[in-house]
Amino acid sequence: MAKRRGPKPANFSELGTTGLKTSGGLVQEEFVPELKGLKAIKIYREMRDNDPTVGAIMFAIEMMMRQVEWKVVLTKDQPGERPTPRNVGTAPYNDQPSDVSAPASDQDIQRDPRAIFLSSCLNDMSDSWSSFMTEVLSMLTYGWSWHEIVYKRRDGISGRRGSSSKFSDGLIGWKKMPIRSQDSLSSWDISPDGSIEAMVQQRDSGGTVTIPINRSLLFRTQVSKDNPEGRSALRNSYRPWYFKTKIEEIEGIGLERDLAGLPMMTAPEGLDLWNANDALAVTQRQLAEDMVRSIRRDEQEGILKPFGWEIELLSSGGRRVFDTNAIISRYDQRIAMTVLADFIQLGHSNKFGSFALSKSKTSLFNTALNGWMNMIRDVLNQHAIPQLLALNGMNLENHPRLDHDEINVPDIEAIGTYLKNLSQSGMQVFPNPVLEESVLRSARLPVTRADSAGGSGQPETETVDEGIDDDDPGDEGIDE
Repeated sequence: MAKRRGPKPANFSELGTTGLKTSGGLVQEEFVPELKGLKAIKIYREMRDNDPTVGAIMFAIEMMMRQVEWKVVLTKDQPGERPTPRNVGTAPYNDQPSDVSAPASDQDIQRDPRAIFLSSCLNDMSDSWSSFMTEVLSMLTYGWSWHEIVYKRRDGISGRRGSSSKFSDGLIGWKKMPIRSQDSLSSWDISPDGSIEAMVQQRDSGGTVTIPINRSLLFRTQVSKDNPEGRSALRNSYRPWYFKTKIEEIEGIGLERDLAGLPMMTAPEGLDLWNANDALAVTQRQLAEDMVRSIRRDEQEGILKPFGWEIELLSSGGRRVFDTNAIISRYDQRIAMTVLADFIQLGHSNKFGSFALSKSKTSLFNTALNGWMNMIRDVLNQHAIPQLLALNGMNLENHPRLDHDEINVPDIEAIGTYLKNLSQSGMQVFPNPVLEESVLRSARLPVTRADSAGGSGQPETETVDEGIDDDDPGDEGIDE
């Protein structure tokens, strides 16, 4: 009789690696030499700070993502259900079950001390939440953003800058989560299996410091092979930006020469400027070349020539064959297309469509922004919040999380028409407290609590799930 085999033991070790290409602690995934290491950081910064199209795109992205409201949310399990993976909000959390939970009510949030504590921490940092989010959004330019978590004991007001707290409960809260700038990167500490262990930072005063991942937050636009450097949102814009920049330089030089003419200098007869053995000829040739290059049409224009030398300005050949304006506009459009932001071209030219296309284009753009916001949210929920609660000895089961409002603004007119059509078709639309609240919030109108559970009918007051103190001037980026 054959012996029955039991189940195979679980595998707790890794055999393979992520396949990330590294050398000396530096990532070697990029095939364009100009976009490797610190050279890439300089290029991306030049693109963001010097190019009008890239600057407009990044400004629009940053302003739209900064105005999003963050709040503390809870989920609660349904009784009698088996825990299975579930979705919360608009994107799945990797560390919690789904399908058996429902969003907690405002009353549940107010009764949960963990949610109250987390909400107070958002409003008790030395830097505002809006400032923190601004630093996080640098990941869009460079592909990644590294933040060190610094804690403090909440012992009330103290004389030490940044260590004071609005609370004196003795709990451990966030002091700040400052960025460790991308251009200060010295190398990465990556384990043999490809896991990120730490960032090695170059100090301004000399030397390096190792910042471990277990006391940091790493935000990335894209996770591929667990690459700590992610992928810049401007990566696909590099090629059109490069050619556009070169064409603009050529265009500027061509315009100047068309207006000023092409300078030509003739040496006196008998002077051989090309005789490298004649020191005088070599010197005079260098002076002549410098004079030709320095001829400009400006407020200081003028020429002082030696006796016997002749200078003339050759006329331009006329209008160039190529329309550089059309070429530059084409590259601008390609730059905007790489991040689905080509709607910024609408209305500037008939070639780029009309504003009738703006709804579909902005909808795709908002979807991309919501995806980035979800990635930021997931890092906070999977790393920052569990660590904070664990330091204070709080239960991590179904712990409170941070969530954000959607960036895309709903079409109120379309919603109204849809509800009207439903009502005319015979569907009982109202009264429906949940639907009423959702519609009013979409229209940014006051929400009342006059529902079937009984309410005063007064406008709803903000609860702890907003994570905001309206009296604090440093929280302007959390609430509108």
